[in-house]
Amino acid sequence: MLQKWKDVEKYADELRTLAIAVYQDQLRKKESGKTDEMLHTERHLVVYYGQSSLLKGVALTMQEQYVEAEKHVIEYTDLTWFELLDEIGNKEVKKFNIWGRANLYGLNLKKGNVSILSEYVAFLQEHPNKILPGMLTIIEAANKHNFCIDELLHRYSANLSSFHDHQNPINLSQNFQFWIKRLNMNLEKETRHKR
Repeated sequence: MLQKWKDVEKYADELRTLAIAVYQDQLRKKESGKTDEMLHTERHLVVYYGQSSLLKGVALTMQEQYVEAEKHVIEYTDLTWFELLDEIGNKEVKKFNIWGRANLYGLNLKKGNVSILSEYVAFLQEHPNKILPGMLTIIEAANKHNFCIDELLHRYSANLSSFHDHQNPINLSQNFQFWIKRLNMNLEKETRHKR
């Protein structure tokens, strides 16, 4: 599995190199007034640049290289410097900002920084579509660093049961992972109580 994440890193680096080259070319064309020669891509150019950092951050996170991953997450959290933004580009930048903020909270928890938990929960309340992946991250960190999240699980149990959308394979997978990790946490607690 480690090799697959190394491959993702490699592809993320290639995507970044290409996105930067195209970006610089587009800036030159814009500055020289050759706007009729601008490249039209399926997605806004900022998406390709942001996606390269997002993929690199995910690959490093999956290898538990949290400090290195954080550098890439910070990079795509603020893409407002990107010069060729239109209305669609600005919407994409906002999406990357939300993903980046969520992933920075997750990285901090995975590093054992439990002090940000309440701030992360407040963020999740503002972004309900992030609750399932957020709770998955929280339960992983709680299992790894042995901190109690019982009250949080109780509070969000109704929300979590609403993610049984069988049409969405990502929700289905995250839901499955969440309940497996919760089961592991409960078994771990039971084992500790028997000692």
